[in-house]
Amino acid sequence: MEDNDKYVKGSVASKGSKGSNIVLAIIPMVVGLAVQGTVSVILTGAYMVFYFINHPEVIRPSTGVVDYGGLVNALYDSGFFSTILFIATFATLVVGFFWYRGVFRKEDAGIKSLSPKIFLPMVLLGIGGQFVISLVLTKVTEIIPAGITEQYSQMMESVLAEGNVFLSAVSTVILAPMAEELLYRGISLGYAKRSLSVISAALLQAVLFGIYHANIIQGVYAFLIGLVFAYVYLLFNTIWASILLHACFNAAAYLSVLMGGLIESEFAINCIMLVAGLGFSFLGFKLLPWAKKENATDNVAENA
Repeated sequence: MEDNDKYVKGSVASKGSKGSNIVLAIIPMVVGLAVQGTVSVILTGAYMVFYFINHPEVIRPSTGVVDYGGLVNALYDSGFFSTILFIATFATLVVGFFWYRGVFRKEDAGIKSLSPKIFLPMVLLGIGGQFVISLVLTKVTEIIPAGITEQYSQMMESVLAEGNVFLSAVSTVILAPMAEELLYRGISLGYAKRSLSVISAALLQAVLFGIYHANIIQGVYAFLIGLVFAYVYLLFNTIWASILLHACFNAAAYLSVLMGGLIESEFAINCIMLVAGLGFSFLGFKLLPWAKKENATDNVAENA
């Protein structure tokens, strides 16, 4: 009963008032956006100064007007956005790591509690979830106004196809899952659980996770996968479980791009993504209780 009580409103819960815990649950989103924005502004400003010094022709002598279009194109072509993404995500990870370590580390079972058998359902769930969402987004972007999808399309192209692919991959597959899981499943959910039921706390952190992505399309599916990540975190009682699933989910985006380059038929790609997405997702969820049981068995044997 003690393990279950800590997820019930008002149990471990009693640290701080309900209102203060909810505010504390929201702060990680604000801090994450502030860190990302500050790093982006500083690095972009430094790049602009460097660019203007080395390309004085972008300022038209007759009018003094700056060719910002050329500057933006240079930012994309140079791969500088990949560098910004890498540094901003790493900075967010550092903040999240020390915050989580200082407040919630004792409530986490830790990486040693993870059995290797957990990898199979996480890989299946990550690939399956990514395939389903990618397929749905492909169809959704065909029917909604272009203005809504333009920001999302530019963001995905800059991360997956342009700039320094290695830096982008490290950022999205390693750094971002760690940073975002620490902030949302670790800190936001941790504070929210102190005053809300587990379902309400999970919904709150998922909403914050969606807002954090700063565009409608990504925000909607971030909310949905945020619920799945929270479920996995709570099931295994360690942040490393949701980090692993998050990393598999993000890595599968590159698999989708690779498959698109290898298979010319859009119909064939859609069929593969539909069948594999639904099949892998179903199998992954079915294997979670098995992985949980095997994880507990391995821990008992290890401690015997």
